[in-house]
Order: sequence, then C-alpha cells, then structure tokens
Amino acid sequence: MDPTGYRLGTFITTMRDAAKAGRLEAHRIAELDALGMIWDKHDAAWRSCLAAAADYHRAHGHLAAPATTPVGTWLAEQRHLATKGELDPRPRRGPHRTRPRLAPAARSGLAPQIPPPARPPRHRRRPRHPHP
Repeated sequence: MDPTGYRLGTFITTMRDAAKAGRLEAHRIAELDALGMIWDKHDAAWRSCLAAAADYHRAHGHLAAPATTPVGTWLAEQRHLATKGELDPRPRRGPHRTRPRLAPAARSGLAPQIPPPARPPRHRRRPRHPHP
C-alpha cells in the first residue's frame, strides 16, 4: 500500500487478470507496457533465473553448478523438465500469451535451450587380476 492508501499490488493483479481474460483495452495494455509491466510474474522469475545461469556460465565456462546453489537447483529443474518434454523453449511476452506444454523435444523439433552440465572426466579403474 502506498502512502495515500492505494493498493498497487491489487491493481497489478487486476490488470493482469483483465488482460488475460481479454477485457483490457489495447491502449491500456500499451500504456502499461510503456511502464515496463510484468504481465507474467512466473515468466519474469524464470527469466531472472536464466540471467543468473548466464552469469554462472560466463564466470565458470559451464553450467554444472552445484545443486546446493540456487542456480544449480534451477538448472537441475530445467533439465528435468526438458527430459520430460515439458520445457518450452519459446519465449512468451505480453498479456495474452501462455506457455503450453510441448511434446518431447525430439518429437516437436525443438531443442531445449539449456545444455546439459559438463561432466567431469571419468577415472578408469584398472581391471582386477587375480593374484597367483
């Protein structure tokens, strides 16, 4: 609530709901867009995590972040969704777009945007030979 008693969060939620239902006029959508309206808070959070993953990649040269870190947890979830064919690599913007679930990437022709983690080199064990 602002100092005048106006509930901005309620207004934002109402505008999002109206736009999603097709009840918000185009000029109102344009005005809110000009102010930087975040139409989908979940998408905004996803993009924030994507930016964190990009920062991690720039710093470390890979996306094998430890699962004990926020970016590592998020990357693991994205890989899990991609494996199940539920990661939609298409961007969505605006009040009227949704992000439907896709068929698995192999069937849809779309590849996940997040590459798998770099794997550390495997150490080979020497074969065991029975001692005479």
